[in-house]
Amino acid sequence: DEVQRQLRESRDRIKAETHQEITAFAYPNGTADDYNKAAIETLRTLDYKVAFTLTPGPAKLNVVKEHPYQIARVYLGRRDTFETFVLKVMGAPALTDKTKFIT
Repeated sequence: DEVQRQLRESRDRIKAETHQEITAFAYPNGTADDYNKAAIETLRTLDYKVAFTLTPGPAKLNVVKEHPYQIARVYLGRRDTFETFVLKVMGAPALTDKTKFIT
């Protein structure tokens, strides 16, 4: 009940301040310990469409479609350079040939 209240109230506040539909959620901290089946079901009940974890990404489209409330994301730190950002977003192919993806 407390999780549902917090999710609903934060969504409603953001919606009131931005006048935008709120369909995405990012789990605080984002580790597997930060969400469970009950949290996922609550998000679904409140009409969230997707939720992001801090499981290392990027996530493949078929995995996102199968588990829209457990989307892996690319962690970006405040000290990351643009080149680091590109490598993280591109994933493994960029790590094997950095010059191909960074101009």
